[in-house]
Amino acid sequence: MADLRYLKQRRQAWYFRIAVPADLRAKVGKVDIVESLQTRDLSVAQLRRWERAAHWTRTFEEMRGNAESVPWKVYRETLDQARAGVFGDAVRAVYRDEVSSSGIDFALEAIEAERLKANPDEDAPLPAAIQAKVDALNDYAKEKNGKTLKVKPEYGMPFSECCKKYLAEVKAELTNQTYGQYQAVFRLFGDFVKDKPMRLIGPKDAISFLDIISTFDPNWGRSPKTKSRSFQELRELYSGSEEGLAVRTLNRYVTSLSCAWKWSKKRQEAGGENPFDGLFRAVNGKNSETYVPYEIGDLNKLFDPLPKNPALWEVPLVALYTGMRLNEICSLAWENVRQQEGVWYFDIVAAKSEAGVRPVPIHSKLMWLLERRGKNPKELLWPQLKPGGPDQKLSWYLSGDFSEYRRKRGVVGAGKAFHSFRKNATRCLERARVPQNEAAEIIGHEKAGITYRVYNPDGMTMLQRRDTIEKIVYEGFEMPELGRQG
Repeated sequence: MADLRYLKQRRQAWYFRIAVPADLRAKVGKVDIVESLQTRDLSVAQLRRWERAAHWTRTFEEMRGNAESVPWKVYRETLDQARAGVFGDAVRAVYRDEVSSSGIDFALEAIEAERLKANPDEDAPLPAAIQAKVDALNDYAKEKNGKTLKVKPEYGMPFSECCKKYLAEVKAELTNQTYGQYQAVFRLFGDFVKDKPMRLIGPKDAISFLDIISTFDPNWGRSPKTKSRSFQELRELYSGSEEGLAVRTLNRYVTSLSCAWKWSKKRQEAGGENPFDGLFRAVNGKNSETYVPYEIGDLNKLFDPLPKNPALWEVPLVALYTGMRLNEICSLAWENVRQQEGVWYFDIVAAKSEAGVRPVPIHSKLMWLLERRGKNPKELLWPQLKPGGPDQKLSWYLSGDFSEYRRKRGVVGAGKAFHSFRKNATRCLERARVPQNEAAEIIGHEKAGITYRVYNPDGMTMLQRRDTIEKIVYEGFEMPELGRQG
């Protein structure tokens, strides 16, 4: 009968399966680990399973905090102890201060005696942790005799450990959102390469990973179950998307992985050339991050009929007629809706940049918002929005909801996103021959040159701003009947 330990067959493919220890199930989020072995051949699967079994056994022990059973840690600790003379001191104690040159031999004999006591079978392979200790002592003996130390690859620091230490060092320099993004990328890539030592990661690993991840659905990371799923599970669920990931996202992955590798090389945990060099993708390539404005046909699809969730059409309409960013709109409270020179405007006080702090007149197509103005100035214009994400942004959930809604309406294609509304507004202003410095005041960009920026920091009057924003016009766009959802 075939040996099927750790194996599971789905259709004709073989998978590795190991039960998560009961004390770790809450932390892991599942009762079994199932991973594809990438083969239909049982004999191949039987060979590949042992590496995965060893990996997960080590991982479970690390999660329990049992560093002494993790081979690469055992190797390093034992080597450091040998260099510090710990084993020599032990020998001196035994031989009453006699200086012994056989301290390492004595330690190895003690390890062998301990191993035989646990398992009398002399031919049985050493447990990984004990083998690591033996290898460390033998390597120290070679080093002491003047030989160049060549550490076995399996004792190099694993990718996940390098990333963990790197993030701990740079955490203060990162926003919560960026820190969370880095963690997600490191977890994904680490699982893809089976958490092998950083020094063994090469260009083939980097290229293959990016080729696969580029086909993922843009919202692959929004599921609460994502963190508990393996790379293979995520691949089966989300790869093959028509849109794929934006180039900006892929380049962010490359940046984070490259930074972790450079950190590791400085600490001699990686060598050779950076495997992530040269992998940045051009902005005019597939899935470019260059956003494009919606065409009139797209706009009519998005707003006819109106979705039941008012935020899914109200917030986009504000973006369409102001060019404001998503989080700027979602963060608006009624105290930010003000009047000056008889003009109602949005007072943007928290923006992405200094230039983003600005007054934006309320377009005549948006005056319906004022009809529900309440007495509480602290109340949000869209109180149903809940904060989310690492930085608790009010736009977090709406961003994903809009992307899903947009695709269901058949508005797909590279460069089409919520940010496209901002492109629409900018295109309208340019085609209406609005000077660039005036458009910049509305859109929230830095003015070009120093003349107006330095010598007239207040910019246009509110009446002039209103006249400018009213030039945002969409010929052929069928403005929905507001106040009712269809």
